[in-house]
Amino acid sequence: MAYFYDDANGGFEQFTGIPYLDLTCKGCHLPEFTGACQSCHDVAEPGLGAQVDGRLDGVCGPCHSRQTAERDRGFSDYHRDVLEYWCTDCHGKGDIMGDGTEYNSMLAEGGIDANCENCHAPHSEPHDGRLDCSACHVQSVVTCYNCHFESEVYLGQKIARRQIFNWMFLVNRNDKVYPANVMTLKWGPNDQMPDDSSTFAVFAPFYAHTVGEARECSDCHDNENIRDLDEDGVLVITQFDGEDNVIPLSGVIPVPFNYQTALFFDFLDRDMASGTWSFLERGPDVWQMLFAEPLTADQMEALRTPIGG
Repeated sequence: MAYFYDDANGGFEQFTGIPYLDLTCKGCHLPEFTGACQSCHDVAEPGLGAQVDGRLDGVCGPCHSRQTAERDRGFSDYHRDVLEYWCTDCHGKGDIMGDGTEYNSMLAEGGIDANCENCHAPHSEPHDGRLDCSACHVQSVVTCYNCHFESEVYLGQKIARRQIFNWMFLVNRNDKVYPANVMTLKWGPNDQMPDDSSTFAVFAPFYAHTVGEARECSDCHDNENIRDLDEDGVLVITQFDGEDNVIPLSGVIPVPFNYQTALFFDFLDRDMASGTWSFLERGPDVWQMLFAEPLTADQMEALRTPIGG
C-alpha cells in the first residue's frame, strides 16, 4: 500500500500531501504496527515450529477481508471449498514470513511463491501460453468502489460507496493476459482543498480466491463490454443513477492500450455530517497502473474475435 500511495510512484499522495505513516492504512500494511508475530500467534515470541490455524476462518480472515468478502458474496473457491485446503497449504513460510528480501509489493517478481504450476501441470489450451490460468478460472473480483478519502484522514475509517462484484478486469502482465482489480478514490472538496476535488483510479494485477471451472469463450471474446467499447471508443464502467448510487458493468472488462481516454468511472462525494452521497464528476483525473500494462493492440484484437469466427 505504501508503494502504491507514494507520490514518487504516481500515487494518491500527490493530491493529499499526507505521508503514508500518518494514515490509518499503516495499521494493516506495515508489520511494526500490526503486532508482528502476535498478529497470528497468541504470544509475542512463539518459537520455532509454532503452528497457527491457517484458514480463512482462522487467523487469516481478520486481515484478509477481501477473501472473506469473496466468500460472503457467495463465490466458491475449488481449493478452499472442495479440496478443503487451508490458506497455508498454498502460501508457505516465504509468502507469510518473507524470504529476506524487502519487496516494494507482494506483486513484485518473487514476492509470492504460490503459483498454479506448483501443483498443476501445464495443459493443452487454445491460447498458446498467452493467458494466465487465473484469467480463465477466476470467477470474479470484489471491489470496494469510490473510497471517500476524507473519512480515512479525518475519521480514521475506510468508507467506500459500495462493494462491487460479478466483474473482472483484464490487463497484460509479463506478456500474458491476467486478471486485475481497480481501486478508486476521491479527495476534496475539504478543509485542505475547499474549492477543488481530485479523483484517482489504479489498476493492478489481482488473483481472486474465487477459482472454479474455466470460463466460456464468449465470456471474454466479443462480449458485450468489448462491443460497447468498440461502438464509440468509450466504456463507462460505473454510471451514476441520478440519485445517490453508481451502477457498475458486469462480466469481463478489458483494459485497452488507450484506457486513459477510453475508460470512465462516475465518482460520488459523501457528506461528512449526514452520510449522504452525491455526484461529483466523471473521471478519473489521474490513472495509475503498477506491475502490469494495458492490453496490447494484438491482445485487444484477439478479444474482439468471436471463437470460431
